[in-house]
Amino acid sequence: MVMAGLAFSIMNALVKAVSAELPTMEIVFARTVLMGVFTLAMLRREGVSPIGHNHRLLFARGAIGATALSLLYFALGRIPLGDATTIHYTAPVYTALTAAFFLRERIGKWVVLGTLVSLTGVVMIAQPQFLFGGDGLDPLAVGAAVAASILAGSVYTVVRKLRETDHPLVVVLSLAWVGAIGSLPFALFGGWTVPTPEAWMLLLAIGVTTQIGQVGLTKSLHALPAGQASAIGYVQILFAFVLGVVFFDTIPNGWSLAGAGLVLVSVLLLGRRVPPARVASGVRG
Repeated sequence: MVMAGLAFSIMNALVKAVSAELPTMEIVFARTVLMGVFTLAMLRREGVSPIGHNHRLLFARGAIGATALSLLYFALGRIPLGDATTIHYTAPVYTALTAAFFLRERIGKWVVLGTLVSLTGVVMIAQPQFLFGGDGLDPLAVGAAVAASILAGSVYTVVRKLRETDHPLVVVLSLAWVGAIGSLPFALFGGWTVPTPEAWMLLLAIGVTTQIGQVGLTKSLHALPAGQASAIGYVQILFAFVLGVVFFDTIPNGWSLAGAGLVLVSVLLLGRRVPPARVASGVRG
């Protein structure tokens, strides 16, 4: 999960860089196509059929994940890397809520308190004008990041359910093919731009880091409780702030850092409801 966090942080930085040249849905299309190629090669090497078993849930995983991906990429092009990542990583809150509904995991006071603390942190990061004055962050981009986090929380729960029926790489492939088919019309008719050689390099690097992150994420969710696995992934927030400072010269202000701190506190509160990890001896399949 830590490996996945680092890979996704680098991927997000690459997306932010290439967003200056290419439209959001074209980046989504390129990423999902590359991810599909890599995943099919890995499935073939392992001798696993790409068809899968729970087709309805696999499609749901792909559709929800692709929508979350598009919203996150939209936000990354418009707000600082660390802020976008922190807002997106409120997902464990929604993981706990959706797991309570779909997987019948118990919801208690720590989930409620963690939700309130997390949302307070998001407000401090977004710094809306009516509360903080000044410009604040682009409200549309903040809304997209929040929506992406809600959908990502639902995806974690769906992936946890899919471990009962499908190989982790088949789950990754579902995001690839649904995302590629769904994003293609928007990419073609939303201002398709021929990438420069530099943009091609960035897109290829996005595909590679995405594959590393998706495989690490999916395997960890097959082995760990949903809330605990996603909580470990919060290390991505630290990576994102560091990358933002180093490559984009975005120095977070005090409100952003305090908000990120509250989001991390919410993870600790959610951790109170999760028993110590009992890691499986191997990933199913």
